[in-house]
Amino acid sequence: MRLAHISDVHFYAFPGIRGSLGKRALGLANLYVGGRRGHFGGDTIPQLVEDVLAQRPDAVAITGDLTAMAHAEEFEMAREAFRPLLDALPVCIVPGNHDAYTLAAVRDRTMEKVLGPWMAGGRWDPTERRWTGAEPGVPLRWPVVFEVGDVRLVGVNPCRATLSATGRFPRGELDRLEGMLAALSRERKFVFLLCHYPLLDRDGRPYARRGHNLLDLDDLLAVLRRQPVGAVLHGHEHHWFTASLPTPGGPVPIFNCGSSGYARRDPERTAGFFVLDVEGGELVSARRRSLLETGFREYPEGDTRPRPPT
Repeated sequence: MRLAHISDVHFYAFPGIRGSLGKRALGLANLYVGGRRGHFGGDTIPQLVEDVLAQRPDAVAITGDLTAMAHAEEFEMAREAFRPLLDALPVCIVPGNHDAYTLAAVRDRTMEKVLGPWMAGGRWDPTERRWTGAEPGVPLRWPVVFEVGDVRLVGVNPCRATLSATGRFPRGELDRLEGMLAALSRERKFVFLLCHYPLLDRDGRPYARRGHNLLDLDDLLAVLRRQPVGAVLHGHEHHWFTASLPTPGGPVPIFNCGSSGYARRDPERTAGFFVLDVEGGELVSARRRSLLETGFREYPEGDTRPRPPT
């Protein structure tokens, strides 16, 4: 099975005056005064979609931050931009903190209303080209499990609408996650865990960037040490990197996609996505496709699986 991993594309639509109050006012200042709006857009997304399809993946995982400020129009822009993927492939989506930007967006389930069919989990039906088994219109209860062949993708959602960019799991979600992982382990399924937030930093230490981290990260790491997965996929940090989590069951590779929607062409900080191959229940390769002056290509060349810490 081949999986393409995308994250942090940050579609942006001006919310209008009435929609620019509260936290969105801070976001607008960051976009316009701080210059962040120029970091995304251009022709990046069409090239991204074309190159993802060219890699012939069996599934696509998107680990959040499809939007800048969680407006319905932004989610709709993402849905239409990714329509060639959504119509052809099993696409699995979890939210990022920008997709839960305001209390209103969370309360109104704005993301679910637009992208719910690709968030609810279920079993992929290759004949009908859609997810089956999830109840349509029912509020999501995380974690969710996506079944694609012999591979399982487990999505979690610690994203909250607060003034900071921190995350925290709702009560009971980590207990349900551990139960799911234990059941999948007994079934001997290869599992990708999809979580927007980083678990480890570039140096292999728990990710602790103040105001941007998971507040209950230690609890999540404890779950993964008891119930290791095949790999963890996340975003949030726009500069891609990999790490490895030691567990009693062996090291768990962790892939930070970086931003797939970045407009810059700096080789070390550019739009990109991972291509991960699973064979015989093992992760056998991981490559990053990066957007450079000549378009998307493999950069750096070769396998990017992290080396276990010594």
